Amino acid sequence: MSIGHDPAVTVPETLVHVTLEPDGLGTGYDPAVGIVADAREAVSALEAIREALETALTADEPVLVEIPTDPSEPRRATG
Repeated sequence: MSIGHDPAVTVPETLVHVTLEPDGLGTGYDPAVGIVADAREAVSALEAIREALETALTADEPVLVEIPTDPSEPRRATG
């Protein structure tokens, strides 16, 4: 397995790289955001942030995002 840019792959400008290994960030492609975490937990956190941003944009006021450390806990956005 080689690590590097594959010309057949179109990489978006807003690439998010999630990995458990800090040394693995940016291997292959340069991410706009690098996250060291379990992928399942990172996706849950990103969904909570997206929901909070949608709430904040609708309400036009700040929103607090609580990111659970246990993936079984419910996600909440408060405004």
